[in-house]
Amino acid sequence: EFWATWCPPCRTSMPHLSGLQEEYGDNVTIIGVSDEDLDTVTTFLTEKDKSDGKVNDDRTRYTLTTDPDRSTYNAFMKPAGQRGIPTAFIIDGDGRVAWIGHPMSLDEPLSEIVAGTWDIAAARSERENSQKSERAMSALETAWGAAEESGNWQPFVDAVDKHIATYGDN
Repeated sequence: EFWATWCPPCRTSMPHLSGLQEEYGDNVTIIGVSDEDLDTVTTFLTEKDKSDGKVNDDRTRYTLTTDPDRSTYNAFMKPAGQRGIPTAFIIDGDGRVAWIGHPMSLDEPLSEIVAGTWDIAAARSERENSQKSERAMSALETAWGAAEESGNWQPFVDAVDKHIATYGDN
């Protein structure tokens, strides 16, 4: 299994990712891909963390790399429609993207993927539905802003009616 996350070396997920690397050992390779330059990452790794006094390089027990030409970003983030970090991808043993989400939410999918019980089709469908819903909510927010600015609320009411017809009243 191969797993990667796009995140500058972040203090909040480092212990979590390090723990997962230790838990899964050679069965999983965790790779942190930073959008920062090599010098920034190298400097970060030599610094001590204020919370425990450990050097960050000792706290990071998984592979950390940079993406200077953004080729890895372009291969993963863009096709997945991801614009923000941190974002995690789990690549299954067959080389397929099996899960995409926040690194702090990957425990269950990673466990199921390693165990061979993950339903990749259901996960893909759930993600697609979630993305559609997020886009629809964004459209509502845009319509709200336009109505608030113009004082014409009918387009917003129409957008809400359309949203409810498509997604229900959730």
